[in-house]
Amino acid sequence: MNIIDLATKTMQTAIKAVVDGIKTTTDTTKTSVDNIQSNTNTMNSNINTLNANVGALLNGRVVKSVQRGTRIMTSHSGSTPVEALVTISPVAMNKSLVFASFDFPGGGASGQFFELSSLIEATNVLKFRMYMYSSGTTYTAQISWQVVEFY
Repeated sequence: MNIIDLATKTMQTAIKAVVDGIKTTTDTTKTSVDNIQSNTNTMNSNINTLNANVGALLNGRVVKSVQRGTRIMTSHSGSTPVEALVTISPVAMNKSLVFASFDFPGGGASGQFFELSSLIEATNVLKFRMYMYSSGTTYTAQISWQVVEFY
């Protein structure tokens, strides 16, 4: 092999190594650009969602829904609880509050101690539990309730 053939062969090997290096760099850059584009699309989607939520809040739309109703319950004396379930439209339990109070339409419950608890048992069920601490008398109470669901 003469010197020119050897130099040509060496030059071809060097050029191939440079071309392969450029190809690897180009492929890596393309992958990075694709990842950046995907992350940008996700970020834009999240920004649009955030803007919609902030817009809703700025427009005074903090409350998503309100459900109201009443339930009649008859209490028993002693510490035995009376329970009642009320079906409501489904709500996000972690974004909702229950407000409940009771009244005695027939009167006669003054001086007695009552305890009322309420909770969202499932996404569409309210559970009321009423205790009355008294001796021998039962009372009918009207439970007024509302469930407020927030965004």
